[in-house]
Amino acid sequence: MKLKTIAALSLALNLAFAAWLAFRPSRSAAVRDASAPMPVSAQTMPTPAAPIATSTPPAPKTNFHWSQVESVDYLAYIANLRSIGCPEATIRDIIVSDVNKLYAPRYAALAGFAPELTWWGRFDKRKPVPAGLVAQLRALNDEKKSLLQRLLGTSALSDATFVEVDVSAVREQGVLAFLPEAKQAAVRDLASRYQALHDWSETQWKGLPSDERDAREKELREFRRRELANLLTSEEMREFELRDSPTSDAIRQQYGRSDLSEPEFRKLYELRRDFEESHPDAKREDWKRLETDLAGALGPERFADVQRQNDSMWRAMQNIASEHGLTPDSMQSAYTVQRDYAERMVQAVGQMFSDPQQNPQPLRDLAAQMDARLAEVIGGEAVKQLDRLGALPRLVIQDDGKRKSYSFSRAAFGEQ
Repeated sequence: MKLKTIAALSLALNLAFAAWLAFRPSRSAAVRDASAPMPVSAQTMPTPAAPIATSTPPAPKTNFHWSQVESVDYLAYIANLRSIGCPEATIRDIIVSDVNKLYAPRYAALAGFAPELTWWGRFDKRKPVPAGLVAQLRALNDEKKSLLQRLLGTSALSDATFVEVDVSAVREQGVLAFLPEAKQAAVRDLASRYQALHDWSETQWKGLPSDERDAREKELREFRRRELANLLTSEEMREFELRDSPTSDAIRQQYGRSDLSEPEFRKLYELRRDFEESHPDAKREDWKRLETDLAGALGPERFADVQRQNDSMWRAMQNIASEHGLTPDSMQSAYTVQRDYAERMVQAVGQMFSDPQQNPQPLRDLAAQMDARLAEVIGGEAVKQLDRLGALPRLVIQDDGKRKSYSFSRAAFGEQ
C-alpha cells in the first residue's frame, strides 16, 4: 500500500510538472508600472488561467489536476507546490522562469534608451554602454533579485548568475523574441555551439590563403544554416536570417548607427538579399546601382541622412562643432568634399594594388588635396583634430623591416 501511495505521488508530480510546461499561465499583466516593485500579494497579481477552486474540495492526488496548486498569489503558489511534495529545485526553476518572463518586456523596453540594442541596430561589445542605461539595467536586476529572494529565500539564490541580465543579453532577447520560448533556447544553444566551433576553426585556418579561409568559413555557415532549418519553420528561418546572417550584418555595418526604423531595415535587407542572390560576382557598377535602389526605397533625402549618420567624419564633426564653430552648412560642405575624395582614393587603392611596385604616392597626394579642401571649409585646426580622431580616410602602411603591407583606414568607408 505504501509503495502504491509513493507511486501515485510520483505520478502526480510528473503530471504536475508536465502540466506546468504545457499550460502555465501568463502573469505578464503583473508588470504594469516599470517603476513599481513586483507584486507578490493576491490583491495585485493577475488571475491565472486555472485558479484554485475555493468552493469544492481538492481532488485526490491519484486524480491530480493543476488547479490544485495554481494560485493568484506567488507565495500561496509555492506553498501549494510544497504541499504535494514538489522538490525545492523544481519549485525554484518554476518560479525563476515565471519571474524572468514577467520581467522580459521591461528589459526589452530598455532598448529604447540605446538604439544599438534593437536587433536591427549595430551593437559593439567593445563600446562603452551609456551610463543611464547601465543604471537602469542594474536597478531592474536588483528589483528582480529582491523579488526572487522574498519568494525563495536568500539561500536559494546563492548562485545568482541566472538572475543578472547584461546589455548583450538584452539585445539577444530582442533578436530571438519572435520565436517560442522552447525554440529560443534551442537556437541559442546551436548558435553558441557554432560560435565556439568557429573560434576554434580560426586558429586552425591560420596560414591558409584568404580564398581558402573564406571557403571554409562559408562551408561552416552553411552547416549552421542547415541545422537551423531543421529547427525552424520556413517563416521563422526568414525572420532569423533577417536578424542573423551575413546579409543583415552587412546592412548593420553600413547603416546600423543611424536611427533606422524596423520597417526601413527590412527594406534595405530585402533589397541587399535579392541583389546578392542575383549578382554572385557583383562589379563596382552593380554596387552603385544597388545604392540607387536603396535610396529609392527610403527616399533620397532620408537615405542621405542615414548615410551621414553612419559616416565617421560626420559624427566626429558633430562632436567638435561647438569647439570649432562649425555650422550645418560648413559641415555638409566638408562631408561632400570627403565623400568625393574617399571615392577617388578607393579607386587609387585598386590601381596601387594592381601595380607590382605598389607606389603609395598617388594616395598621399589625394589625401593632401582633400585636407587642403577641407581646411578651406572648416579650418585647418578642425582638420587636424579630425585626423587625430581617425575620422579621415588614410592609407595605412605596416613595415616590419622585411616587407611592407598596405591597407585603407576604416574611415575611408565611413566607419570608425
